[in-house]
Amino acid sequence: MVNKRVVELRKKLGLNQTDFAERIGFTRSFIALVETERNPLTEANIKLICHVFNVNEEWLRNGIGEMFQGNKSHLEDEVLEMFRGLSEKAQLMIRDYIRMVLEQQQVLLQPERGCAATTSVKNPDVAIKMRASGAESGGSGAAG
Repeated sequence: MVNKRVVELRKKLGLNQTDFAERIGFTRSFIALVETERNPLTEANIKLICHVFNVNEEWLRNGIGEMFQGNKSHLEDEVLEMFRGLSEKAQLMIRDYIRMVLEQQQVLLQPERGCAATTSVKNPDVAIKMRASGAESGGSGAAG
């Protein structure tokens, strides 16, 4: 049943009904009705879920084949398995490293808009500290 596979998919992705619904433009109540077989998915709904979450349409419709298309899910599973084997300290280091890489990636993908476009600090506390020290604008932090 498609509804049971929607539940399985959502849980595999680690999303609650609200987060799952928001990613595909639905409401939480719609997803709840789908999962409890009170609201069927349309052809367009199925295609949207498959597109957004990289799901194998044959699996979602009929339970045939792998849940995800391509090797993306295998790579994610492999990395997650390795991550779980690390100590908490190592996990925190990896998390911080990934955040740094994501910030750098975003900087590289931004269209050029002068020096201000090179700042991509997401954490407000860090951004405030950088502004206070002058690091964000490339300054030395010394006042006047």
